Amino acid sequence: MRHSKINGLNSRSTTLRAAIVPTAFLLFVGIVFLVYLLHIDSSNSHTNTSELIKETPFENLHPEFENSYYIDVYNDNSTDQLKEKNTIFLSDANNPIYLEFAEVGSSTQVIMVLYYDYVPIKFSIDGKNYVESYTFDATDSMKVTIPVFLDEEQLNRDDALHKLFVTFTVSPNHHAAEYDRVTNFYGANAVYDLVYSLSSMEPVFESEKQHDYFIPDGNHMDSFSPLTLNTDYGAKELIENDGILRPEPLIEHKQGTPFKLMYFLDKSEASNTLLIITINFSQAKVNGKNYYALSLDGNAGTAYGEIEIALPNEPGMYEIIGYAIQNPFSPITSDKVLVDSSYRFTLNLT
Repeated sequence: MRHSKINGLNSRSTTLRAAIVPTAFLLFVGIVFLVYLLHIDSSNSHTNTSELIKETPFENLHPEFENSYYIDVYNDNSTDQLKEKNTIFLSDANNPIYLEFAEVGSSTQVIMVLYYDYVPIKFSIDGKNYVESYTFDATDSMKVTIPVFLDEEQLNRDDALHKLFVTFTVSPNHHAAEYDRVTNFYGANAVYDLVYSLSSMEPVFESEKQHDYFIPDGNHMDSFSPLTLNTDYGAKELIENDGILRPEPLIEHKQGTPFKLMYFLDKSEASNTLLIITINFSQAKVNGKNYYALSLDGNAGTAYGEIEIALPNEPGMYEIIGYAIQNPFSPITSDKVLVDSSYRFTLNLT
């Protein structure tokens, strides 16, 4: 259905260019990400690559929220101690990592994308190989458990601390342009530490040590939404009116010209933040790099700047989403395991 619900917002919504004001009011409209830690029976061994996907009733512990999403990631090694550290211990490639997702309040198509050290990774499910994403149907109040086997050739089995970034995005078969206003509530995302040995863990994986950090163009003392991408070049709305504009549901752009966006992110006293931008749910180059790492001042408030996004060669309608991962190269803390996404909009490339 063209006008079916997408994250609690329907086609009759009317706000197009509402300015975002301090207090992050959008975080309190029934949005909740539910992360539950499950007890895993360590005696249950899985030694093949064809374990089946399961769908079971989801126990909603927060019925006061009309719409919500749930995400959890674990494997057979997931002890209480490792769960507290948001760490996946991958000791055996023959054992899967379990990815769980549920949504309450709607039934939609969902696309799952996996990143290893912040770049897409191949994986297999039930003996079938996937390049970087897997699409499935999610039923209201039903939990989907997906056993995933990561591509062994892409894994760096060393003593370093690696990262597994997981995104679940609803309604990939719809465009944000079909609706009257944009939303940043369309799924659940989380990042976990991934290790192959418990005896020794370096602080970060090797590629981070060779990475360049960029400094934001400016800072603002107030906090707004976690991440906004728009075309308000020069941050005029922020400077003149102390607000941030949401992007239009549809942005037009001509091929052959640079596509630049402004980013506005909540610093949350982080020392650095990593931006990942996707086009139609695939990672796009940002200023020529797979991801864009920002060095922050450690204060609260908003950092902002301009970035250039590499575009596809073919004209068409593309969904644009950004993710902001705070302190991405440090051990994941409980308040950083969930990853914020930007307002989703459609790019019409002509």
